Amino acid sequence: MAQVLLAGNATNRSQPTNVKGAFLLTGKVIDENGEPLYQSQADKNGRRYCYYISKHLMNGARQNKDGWRLPAETLEGTVLAPLLDIFGC
Repeated sequence: MAQVLLAGNATNRSQPTNVKGAFLLTGKVIDENGEPLYQSQADKNGRRYCYYISKHLMNGARQNKDGWRLPAETLEGTVLAPLLDIFGC
């Protein structure tokens, strides 16, 4: 019975699951306040933008402009390139 009620209340989704990026550094890099950076994604004109943002920007980003918002590709490249050199990859 519960399954029928849940199925009846479900909304139609454009995709079967939420889109998730492979954010390798989530929670492992910290901002100037010692808070971990978290993943954030935005879509604009059919393009997906991925960022690492300060935790306090996750809620109310429009009210508070202080904090880090770093492009994921840039941060990951900066962190991973030296590691790949060290390990000879």
